[in-house]
Amino acid sequence: MNLMLQLAKMTQNTVLISTILNLWLEIHGKDQNGVSSAHTRISVLIENARRRQPFTHFISFPMVSEVIQAKFDEFKEDVLRFCEGVG
Repeated sequence: MNLMLQLAKMTQNTVLISTILNLWLEIHGKDQNGVSSAHTRISVLIENARRRQPFTHFISFPMVSEVIQAKFDEFKEDVLRFCEGVG
């Protein structure tokens, strides 16, 4: 059964999703509690789906500035000093 149909049946609400780029979601129900319940369930489903997605991008920052390079070296020395003998 379609997920939206399951949600609609469980919460006794009508759930509409934009078919153009999925930009919006509408929940129609008999009372505020039902709409709120459907909203919560959908939010949890979305959050769980996002957590299961693998990472798709790597961000790299060029260290061309002398200040950034100096701060990085300072950070590296602090980490090595702090973690000496660990591992």
